Amino acid sequence: MLERHQDYQLNIPTLPAGGLQGVELRLDSDAAFAVRWVKQRFTPGGDLPQSWSYRFKTPQGAYNSDTFMTDNFGRGTLKRGYPKYPQMVYPADGAIVVDINNVSGVQQSNVKLLFRGSKLFPDGTLNSPTYPQNCSIIPQVLPVQIINIPQNTGSGILNNQINTQADWDFALRYVNADPFSLTGATGTYDQLYAQLKDVNQKPYSNVPIHIDDLFGSQSSTATGSVTTNPFWPGLLTPEIYIQANGILFFDIFRSDTGGGNVTMQFSFGGARVYRR
Repeated sequence: MLERHQDYQLNIPTLPAGGLQGVELRLDSDAAFAVRWVKQRFTPGGDLPQSWSYRFKTPQGAYNSDTFMTDNFGRGTLKRGYPKYPQMVYPADGAIVVDINNVSGVQQSNVKLLFRGSKLFPDGTLNSPTYPQNCSIIPQVLPVQIINIPQNTGSGILNNQINTQADWDFALRYVNADPFSLTGATGTYDQLYAQLKDVNQKPYSNVPIHIDDLFGSQSSTATGSVTTNPFWPGLLTPEIYIQANGILFFDIFRSDTGGGNVTMQFSFGGARVYRR
């Protein structure tokens, strides 16, 4: 069995008072999906952590919980989501069926529920490079800076690149993103999203994922005043292996109505792999 990192996110632009039942998050047809982590995303200045909660059906059709769940710790502090152990494996071309309870009395906007895990491919069906039989491994961080991301990127800032060198492979294990102030940029962000893609431009998620959930961050205002917890690091399980002279792409999307231009420093951490 071959694994490939995957995020599936359920986006609900408008959640009516009372909530919704039986919302389907459709899965791709190319592979089964193993869920290992679930997390809510709250809108800054909008919904509060206690305003909406969720439950979803397991692959066998039973609910994962007898009650609706929320990432709220209480006193305005959020969890980093819930790990799922043992993992839940959904079939290819299936769906995760979700009920969302909205007790705020008013509609909520931009509701998101993230399911993180791996696609599971049968052996021999996926081009999946990995470590050579004999190798030397050295820790490595690859930095990428994107300057002056505007408040509204429109169609996005596409195909930003992470490049390996001719003499080493790269095992990508974690990612981090933060405002980078050496250029004098002072902007902040709320709605900043990214989508990782492999060398063939095949994405690792069904939609762009918020920077704090995909990359991790220490400086975002994306949860408003509801938490002071840092959102880092963004761990990738399994790691993403990139061969020598290889490329990993990522797209950036931003839809803030304020905050000014923001410059971001992206750090892609893992290990150089030298063939011997």
